[in-house]
Amino acid sequence: MFPKANVVTDRRYVDNGRIVTTGGLSAGIDGALHVVERELGRQRAEDVARGLEYEWRADGKGGFGLLAGNQIPDVGHFLPEGASWERFEDRGDTKQWTVRGHLGMDIDARAFLDASAKKIMEETWTQVADSDPKRRSFVRTKDGQSWRFVLALARETEASTYQLTLVVRQVIADKKSKPAKV
Repeated sequence: MFPKANVVTDRRYVDNGRIVTTGGLSAGIDGALHVVERELGRQRAEDVARGLEYEWRADGKGGFGLLAGNQIPDVGHFLPEGASWERFEDRGDTKQWTVRGHLGMDIDARAFLDASAKKIMEETWTQVADSDPKRRSFVRTKDGQSWRFVLALARETEASTYQLTLVVRQVIADKKSKPAKV
């Protein structure tokens, strides 16, 4: 709609000198603290942030929006109809993220993985070869960053129950390092 607009994705606020724009609720707090810093100084902005019990990064490069977890496709998008999903792990940082949970479903693992792969590829991921038949691996580049996403399934003790693991890692262009195993 606005071809002259410059979309900035690596900061939580943008200050063009006259107007400060933000994206999201906590990004608005970051933008407001930036204005306090600009008008009253860094110390005053840090005092306000402490008073709010808010972890503020003056460089505008913090927040959940930059965490690797935002690269993981939405599990709800590829769960089969009638499946149950209970997440028990959801953590990481800006370079990698892991989600694990219990998945109950009435279809076999291979059918689930194949159907999930089709839906994941609809979200701009490209499937790549994986030597483990209980996994599907994908890659994509978004906003100049390359990512590898792995979807893995392991049978649990109860019938029709699996542990589903989703891992996303930023791909670093270092030919000496080996790909990490999931």
